[in-house]
Amino acid sequence: MSQVETKEEIINKLRKIVKGSRTDEIIRKALDLYGDDALKVFREIVRLYERGSIRELMDYELYQILERLGLHVPLETRIRIVKHGTESSISDILSK
Repeated sequence: MSQVETKEEIINKLRKIVKGSRTDEIIRKALDLYGDDALKVFREIVRLYERGSIRELMDYELYQILERLGLHVPLETRIRIVKHGTESSISDILSK
């Protein structure tokens, strides 16, 4: 196993391990909020993956790992309603 040294190397390897559309958002927000603590978690995930102890993760699994470790990462959530082929936000519908 090679020693991961830089933040960029850790993040690049983590992006290859974690699949899903929200991966980048979770990584970015975790780093913004928790800095080195998030990086330590990411480094350990990469280490476990390289050892063969874990397989690929989905983005929600990365989110769950961070949550269980007490690193809450708030994600932007939006609800869109599609009615008769037209997409509207919930606020648009409620304001009518």
